[in-house]
Amino acid sequence: MNSCSIDGLEDKILKGFSYVYRANKEFLTLDDPYRHRCFEAIQDRELMKHIVFNNDYLKIPPVYTFLCYYAEQEPKLEPADDPWIKKSVGAFWGYVFRKVFGYENAHNDLLPGRKLNFRSASYFTRD
Repeated sequence: MNSCSIDGLEDKILKGFSYVYRANKEFLTLDDPYRHRCFEAIQDRELMKHIVFNNDYLKIPPVYTFLCYYAEQEPKLEPADDPWIKKSVGAFWGYVFRKVFGYENAHNDLLPGRKLNFRSASYFTRD
């Protein structure tokens, strides 16, 4: 995964996310399926390889790869109705790519078909 190691990723998120995304800091302790799945995803080495590959080579936002995967895995994620949850999921993946993996730029993109009620997400570049 290039310089994108998932070793210690959860600790890095728990230590820094709340400072960068203050409005979303409660997401880290929320008892919500989206939060649980986000932390499950960062611990899955194979899934993370796909998320990084899709971002780097196909310009598919990490949120979209995450949603596509967990829309089909039991228990399936239900469509998100809460705008704060959707922003928190985006903030989570933004933190992973920008602050932990060191990508410099975010490019917002519309998602095909409003996957699980998510309308847009960003992919990340290093330049």
